Amino acid sequence: MLRIVFLTFCLLFARMSFGNEVAPKMRQPHWSSKVVDTYPNSSPKKVVFYDREPSQVVKQILLYPNGQVKTETDLSVIEDGEELKAVPHGVCLFFTAEGKLEKQMIYDRGVLHGTMKLFYPDGTLQGTCGFKQGQRDGLMVSYHPNAEKAEEVVYENGKIIGEVTRYHEKGKRAAVIPYEEGVPHGCAMEWHPTGRKKTVLQYKNGTLHSNGRDPAVISYTPDEVIQEVQDFCEGKLVGLHVKYHANGQESYKVAYKEGLKEGKESFFSAEGKLLGEGDYMSGKPVGKHWRKAENGVQILSAHFDEKGNTIEPIMECNDKGQLIAQYSLLDDKNHQEYLQWHDNGNLKVEYNYNIGKLNGEQKEYYPSGQIKLKALYVENEKEGLYEEWYENGNLAQRATFKNKGLDGLYEQWYENGQLKTQEHHVLSKLDQEQKHWHENGVLQLSIRFDLGKKQGLYQEWNDKKELIVSANYDQDKLVGVVKAWWNKELLREITHYDDQGKLNGVHEEYYPNGQQKALVSYSNDLLEGTMKTWYEDGSPCAIKAFKQGLPVGEHKEYYSTQQLQEKGVVNADTKLLQIAQHLFFDDKGEMHGEQRVYHQNGALCSCVHYEHGQMHGSKAIWSADGILVEEANYNQGKLDGRFFEKLPDGREVVYHYKDNQRNGIHEVYYPPNEYFARTKAFESFFVNDQLEKEVIEYNEAGAKVGITPYVNGKKEGIAKILSPEGQLLVVVNFHQDNKEGVCLQYYPNEKPFVETPYQQDKREGLEKTYYLNGELAKLVAYKNDLMNGLYQEWNEAGVLVFEAEYQEGKRHGRFNKFYDDGSPYISQTFIEDELHGVKKKYEKDGRVIESFYERGKEV
Repeated sequence: MLRIVFLTFCLLFARMSFGNEVAPKMRQPHWSSKVVDTYPNSSPKKVVFYDREPSQVVKQILLYPNGQVKTETDLSVIEDGEELKAVPHGVCLFFTAEGKLEKQMIYDRGVLHGTMKLFYPDGTLQGTCGFKQGQRDGLMVSYHPNAEKAEEVVYENGKIIGEVTRYHEKGKRAAVIPYEEGVPHGCAMEWHPTGRKKTVLQYKNGTLHSNGRDPAVISYTPDEVIQEVQDFCEGKLVGLHVKYHANGQESYKVAYKEGLKEGKESFFSAEGKLLGEGDYMSGKPVGKHWRKAENGVQILSAHFDEKGNTIEPIMECNDKGQLIAQYSLLDDKNHQEYLQWHDNGNLKVEYNYNIGKLNGEQKEYYPSGQIKLKALYVENEKEGLYEEWYENGNLAQRATFKNKGLDGLYEQWYENGQLKTQEHHVLSKLDQEQKHWHENGVLQLSIRFDLGKKQGLYQEWNDKKELIVSANYDQDKLVGVVKAWWNKELLREITHYDDQGKLNGVHEEYYPNGQQKALVSYSNDLLEGTMKTWYEDGSPCAIKAFKQGLPVGEHKEYYSTQQLQEKGVVNADTKLLQIAQHLFFDDKGEMHGEQRVYHQNGALCSCVHYEHGQMHGSKAIWSADGILVEEANYNQGKLDGRFFEKLPDGREVVYHYKDNQRNGIHEVYYPPNEYFARTKAFESFFVNDQLEKEVIEYNEAGAKVGITPYVNGKKEGIAKILSPEGQLLVVVNFHQDNKEGVCLQYYPNEKPFVETPYQQDKREGLEKTYYLNGELAKLVAYKNDLMNGLYQEWNEAGVLVFEAEYQEGKRHGRFNKFYDDGSPYISQTFIEDELHGVKKKYEKDGRVIESFYERGKEV
């Protein structure tokens, strides 16, 4: 009973004081916005919101080209040296182009602080991670797409503490890795999805390390048969490294010293027969090395000197005895001739190396024996003639390289032998004429270059020899008329450029059906005059006017027939001209006059009045069915008078503004329901944007449930929480927005429940909790808002059942529990929140169970 009542009071008290839920800043009516970046089609790319003054940046929104929000970031302004700088502060949300939430982050003055969340494309949670002042802190959890937990780890000040636990998709543990001081330390385990052991690893201070009793790595098959054993010393391989067959026989064995192979390396069959061996000195192979396949066929033969260099070429074969590779090594790098063969015995590659770098002639071959590639290299770079062939013997491409780049004629061919590309290069830059052909031999593209820059006539043709693009370039800039066609009879686009490469004149676009798509004029690279666009069915899309790139005069946009059909406004056989936006701009590109937006059903969506870029006059927004959603009045961009808003959940908000500041009554109303009509939920009073007088909260029946006094925007005086019946539940005194004095919580019968002393909003002194009968239930000592001193709890009979000592919020000293009759149950001691010393558990049958701990770890 005590716990349930206490939870109820905690919830009530949290509602009155401060909530912990972090949400994006709600866009306030008095905020102004500015589009600071746009896409080429003039649609917004970046929008910034301001709180009254341009220096008071509060939010930034980035948008995709389709208009969907890409990121929404709360901002704050901080001092950066002598300048003011806007940085993320609060919630930052990331969305996909389809509008789905992708990531949520929380910032504190420019650094991550709070819980970050990631989401899969279907909206399910992918993971959460806590941050504290830019460092990972707290629990991090990731999930599989099926919502099962994938990984769990706890961070403290950027370091992992405790164990990292990973899970398979069906919920079984996949791995447990212990950490100390932020690095793996101790015995780590991995399991197969079946639950059987997969790997046992021993770590010390972040590196693999055998502990003298157990190898650092033991790997198991899915049947839990040992597969591999490795010893490590501080991250370096040492001792024997052994692998096993499924029957338990050794398959491989070699010794390591200081991370390097030392001594004999051996390979064995499943029956224990030696299949290969070779010696190593300080990690380098020496002497003869050989290896056979399970069928007894030799698959490796090598001979090394004392420095690990080959005396004769290494020979590798497949299990049929067919030679598949032959090469030499110098300083552990390929050197001189390197050969590979296909399984049919034909040569595959023929390379030449000089201490690891390709040098000289290089060749590759198809399995048929047909040459595939031939090239010359100098110091790992192509130099001279480079050629490739198709398997049918036809040339695929030919080029010449000089000084690490293409130089001279470059050609490509289709597999049928038809020329595909012909280019000229000078010092890696395109020069002279470039041509491309379709596979049927028809010319596809023709253009000239002047040392990397397009120059002169540019033309493209389709595979039917029809010209589809014609343009002219001057030093990489388009000049004159650019034309594009869908085919020889259907124009696709025509654009005019001046001799400086700037758009000048009429630009026209057409759909494949011949219907005109756009008619636009440019002057000096800027939109000029009337712009008209159409949908593919011929209905108008937009009519707009521009002057020197700025929108001016009347602008109209219309819904497409498809959009109207999707909303069920018209059927598939009906065409309806439905306006979407009707806007007006002055000569400076600022909105001016009445701006109207319409729903797809023709109903008015919004009507806003502007005067030279600033909202001036009335603003109203309606739903598609005609319900008023928002109503306000502006005076030169500043809110003035009554502001009304209907929230998505049906609540109604009424503010009053003067000169863009809240002044007067602020009210919130519950949504109407079958029991109550329009009922007030909240009321407050503002003077120059500061709360004054009492803030009163009501329940849906109209009864007062909360009263908080304010002076100059801060809580000042006695605040109360009441039950629906009017009984006092909580009383707390505030001074300058801080809780000050004793906060009293009461049972529904108004008897004392909890007494908490506060100094400057922090708990200070003894907090007392009472049972309904008035007896003391709990006594907790606080200092600077942290438990400090003795903590005691009694049962309703007055018997002590719990007693602990705290120091600065941490368990420090005795921490004992008792049975309801007062006899000992658990006796233990903590040092700085870690269990230390003897822990005794007293069973009711008289047995005493002892365990021993050293700084939180059982010993």
